[in-house]
Amino acid sequence: IDVRSEDEYNNGHLEDTLNVPHTDVIENPNILYKKGVVKNKMILVYCETGRRASYVVNEMIKLGFDKNSLHYYTDTYDKLRPAFV
Repeated sequence: IDVRSEDEYNNGHLEDTLNVPHTDVIENPNILYKKGVVKNKMILVYCETGRRASYVVNEMIKLGFDKNSLHYYTDTYDKLRPAFV
């Protein structure tokens, strides 16, 4: 899950990622379900620095997602991208 803004996502994102901006999660955490995020699957959440991703992961845990299945990246998107290309 890419939790950066829609503009950031449109400027480049990891293949096969879902864009759910963290601001949408702040307004309505249940948007994750509406976007098709499934509990109990391995999920990588990322943003630019990890701050927004960690917020979203914490909200997902409150919604009952398995914390052992949730991972967020704490470095910049530019450093994350080569690992997945």
